Amino acid sequence: MRVAKVAIVGAGPAGGSAAVWLAERGVDVTLIEASHNTSINGQAVTFGPQMHRGIHELGLLEEMVSRGNNFDGVAADVEPGGETRAAKSEPMVPGVRPMLTMRRQELHELLVERAQRAGARYLLGVSFESLRDLGDAIEITLSDGQVERYDLLIGADGIRSKVRGFIAPEVEVEPLPQGAYRAVVDDVTRDDHPGLSYMGSRDDYMCGYIELYGGLTYVTIAYNHEEERIAHADVPRRMREILAPELGEMARLRDLVTDELADIPGRVSFRKMETVMVDGPWHRGRVVLVGDAAHGTTPNLGLGAGSAMEDVLVLMRKLADDSPKTLDRLLEDYSNERLARILVVNRNSARLCRLQCEHGSNSPVLLEEYAKAAAEFDATVSPTGSSAYVDVFADFRDSDAA
Repeated sequence: MRVAKVAIVGAGPAGGSAAVWLAERGVDVTLIEASHNTSINGQAVTFGPQMHRGIHELGLLEEMVSRGNNFDGVAADVEPGGETRAAKSEPMVPGVRPMLTMRRQELHELLVERAQRAGARYLLGVSFESLRDLGDAIEITLSDGQVERYDLLIGADGIRSKVRGFIAPEVEVEPLPQGAYRAVVDDVTRDDHPGLSYMGSRDDYMCGYIELYGGLTYVTIAYNHEEERIAHADVPRRMREILAPELGEMARLRDLVTDELADIPGRVSFRKMETVMVDGPWHRGRVVLVGDAAHGTTPNLGLGAGSAMEDVLVLMRKLADDSPKTLDRLLEDYSNERLARILVVNRNSARLCRLQCEHGSNSPVLLEEYAKAAAEFDATVSPTGSSAYVDVFADFRDSDAA
């Protein structure tokens, strides 16, 4: 192992999975998280089959499947209450269905348990303040006054990363015109056998739901209009307003997005879509970026969390490299290896976001652009040798599709 003592800033999927991998291999790991409870910073995460091999290599897939909804594909319709068709993909890990969704809280708890069991130290409610590059070490100052030296600092602190300022201070977050509404609703009237995912396209929005365990369902809206800042307490009401045209199951779930959900941590959220891309080196000296800190993206392609964990896989491979290469060269190899694939994800996600707002989510133009984006992604180099993007619109371009 190239490093013996590592600090990780940010305890999301990227930072947490890096902490697990390193701690389980005997590295002294400190994970620094500004939030007192990062598990509430989001409702759910979804991983398509193209990400499963990488998560499996990280040693996390089996437990994630046991705590999540592992299902075969996506059901979708063309018009509210219209015909429903299914888009499926082939699994890439034996015994694991091609789609996996889990609550953000469940993933967080899994990563914390594994990393702490392996000896990682978590500092919650403490933020990264500054660093000094000492050549053979990185000196980090925290908000509580702690100053400590590490062999490596991994910046996994999200789209507004403070660590990124050390590597690429000129890179800025770009706002996009779409808004994302999310809710996890109590849905005890259905059978508790997760397996169904649905997506519907309308002119003004795209909506969907995914069944979760424990009598819960994840409801999502991508809204194609600029929204003023929405007070957290008003998010459920606004979701019901947007979903007013829905019929059938989506209408039933709409009515379960009650005002009271705003009082339960991690149940509802609204955020404006944003993107950021470091298109040069993702490291400087002994500081390196992973996930949204390097390439924050929109959910339009469903590749954000999975791409972040792919970053971690490639970085961990480099840190385990026992070749004569220097650490600096290995970190350079890491960012070079990831850059082409991530540029495709970020560029297309932002473009599809804009196209949805310009043409409407049900536009034939948009459907064709999704197909192009899927093909371009499949042509990139995966760290596990496979992509297999799930194009949920494929059946709708073919009028003879079953």
